[in-house]
Amino acid sequence: METQEIVRAPDHRISMKEEMTTLADYDYGRWRAMAAQNPADREKVRGFVSIPAVWGVQLAPPVPVRRASIMLAEAVNRYTDMAARVDTHLTLDARRLFSTPFLYITADRAFELTPTERNRLVEYLRSSGFAFLDTGAPEYEHGPGEASLRQMLRDALGCHSRFEPIPLSHPIYHCFFDFTDGPPQGQTVWYQYLNSVVNCSDNPAYMRRPGSVFYLEGVFLDGGLVAVYSGKGYGVRWAQMVYFGKNDPQLKFGVNLVVYALTREGGITERVMERFSDVQ
Repeated sequence: METQEIVRAPDHRISMKEEMTTLADYDYGRWRAMAAQNPADREKVRGFVSIPAVWGVQLAPPVPVRRASIMLAEAVNRYTDMAARVDTHLTLDARRLFSTPFLYITADRAFELTPTERNRLVEYLRSSGFAFLDTGAPEYEHGPGEASLRQMLRDALGCHSRFEPIPLSHPIYHCFFDFTDGPPQGQTVWYQYLNSVVNCSDNPAYMRRPGSVFYLEGVFLDGGLVAVYSGKGYGVRWAQMVYFGKNDPQLKFGVNLVVYALTREGGITERVMERFSDVQ
C-alpha cells in the first residue's frame, strides 16, 4: 500500500488554532514583541514585549532612571496578560532596533547622534517605530538634555518634527487605562515659599513648579503618533521600586505607552502579526 506524505502548501500565514500554538511560543528571539488585543475588551491584551533602555555613543540614560525599564516591565507584567522583559542596552545603531516597537529614550546631558545612529532613527520612525522621550526628572527640563532630545527628532524628521499637544481623546490616554483628565504628573518638583525644594505634591503649603504643563507633546507622521516627549520625569517615578503606591499612576501610564506602541495601527507589531491568523 502506497503511503502518501501530506505537505503543507507554502503560506505566509499560520493558523494558531491548527498549530496549537500561542503567541508565547514565538518568543524565541526573532521578534522583540507580538501582541493581540481583544476588540471587545481592551484590557485583554496578550503577547510579549522587550522594553529597552536606549544608548548611543554619546547618549546614556541618567543614573537615577536606569532602573526605569526594569520597573516598567514589572508593571506590564503586573497589570496585563503580556510577558515583558528588559533589553538593558539597545544601541541606536543596532539592527534589532527595527523589530523593537517601543523605545524609551532619556537624557539629562547634551549629546549628538553619529551619522549611523541618526540614519537608523530616521528609518525606524518612518517605518512604524514609536519612541517615548523623557528628560528623566523635571529639574532637567529646559536643560541640555531636553534640547538634545528635541534636536534629535528635528534631525531625524526634518520639517515633520513639529511638536504638538496630544489631545485628550487620543488612544494613548485610553488604550488600556483611562486617563480622561490627561497625563499624570511626574516627579513634580515643588518649591516652598522660602525657596526650599521638596518632593511633596500633597502638601498645600507648597507651590507647583512654575511652567508645569498638563499635556504631553507628540510628533505625528501622516496622522500617526510616532514620538512622545515628556518633561515630567516619569523615568524617576518608574525607577522607584517602592513609593507607597504614589507611582501607580505613572506606571499605569507607562503601560498605556507600551500597549499603544504594540497595538497601534501601522506599527511594527501589526506588521509582524499580519503573518499570523486565528490569534488566541
